[in-house]
Amino acid sequence: MGQSLTDLLYHITFSTEGRAPLIADGIRARFHGYLVSLIAELKGQVVAVYAAPDHVHLLVRLPAAVSVSQALRVVKANSSRWAAEIVKGFAWQGGYAAFTVGHETVETARQYVENQALHHARTDYREELLRLFAEHGVDYDDQYLWS
Repeated sequence: MGQSLTDLLYHITFSTEGRAPLIADGIRARFHGYLVSLIAELKGQVVAVYAAPDHVHLLVRLPAAVSVSQALRVVKANSSRWAAEIVKGFAWQGGYAAFTVGHETVETARQYVENQALHHARTDYREELLRLFAEHGVDYDDQYLWS
């Protein structure tokens, strides 16, 4: 094959440093727009995005030439600088969680990300992340998970 063709879809989530509630309702839409623009600069596509007060969920397609770690390095560094101009002391916690999403579950994943506000009325980010780890068979060390 003379070219590389992929359709790689990821559900990515990461939190603010110390899970501080720094993403207020008043900046959420601008935050979403900035995250979408960063993924677009990487030649990726955002299917869904939601910035909760203390964490973000992205459902994204990344091109073959961009790894999840490369994308997150760009997204977190640039969005942290941008947000720090608006919110004093803004920073992201180190690390992230990323899960692959199959074509048959794209719509379910999109709805899940877009309905985060309702979801977090019932459960917190810690419970949500532990459930995602269990669903995807991700091993983790609780000692390092929240630092």
